[in-house]
Formats: sequence, structure tokens, C-alpha cells
Amino acid sequence: MYRYTRTATIKLVAGVPEALKFGAQIVAHFRKTYGYDMKLGVEMYGEPKVYWYGDFESLDQAAERSAKLPGDKKYWSLIESGKHLFVEGSMRDRLVRLVD
Repeated sequence: MYRYTRTATIKLVAGVPEALKFGAQIVAHFRKTYGYDMKLGVEMYGEPKVYWYGDFESLDQAAERSAKLPGDKKYWSLIESGKHLFVEGSMRDRLVRLVD
């Protein structure tokens, strides 16, 4: 099992509600379009960050889903609409193999 996590730092603490609304739109899109049970979270201490995360059974499944994104116009439209909420260059992706 593998867990994918994406984080992005929110520019302003006052922007947390809008960033969470944006994050929920991304989650809804992934669930509807790909049937992927992505989840959303927000960091409670330190820098305000949004977390998107979900699990894959295999690396092949993760690669298959990622291969579809470049042609997903709705996804890229959503990303463009939320760019103003996040610190440029702060997005980080991780793929962790779960061992327990």
C-alpha cells in the first residue's frame, strides 16, 4: 500500500477558509472523475498548509492515475483558479510505502 500526499502552504492565515474550499473542490473532482478517495486536511501548527492525501494499492495504480492528469482540462482549470491562495513553489508531493 502506498500513500500519496500533496501539501501547499497558504499565503495568509486569513486565506485558510478559502483555501479549504478550493481544496474540497479538488477532492470532489478526483472522487467524481477518477473514483479516487482523496481526503483533505489542514496543518494545525506552524505554517498554514493544506494537505491532500489518499492511498494506492500499487505503484502501477498511482502511475496510471498520474498519467491521466496532463489531459484533464477541468483539473488544470481548478488549479489555475486557486493559485493566488498559495505560496509559489511551496507545493510538495510525496509517495510513501506503508509498512504497517
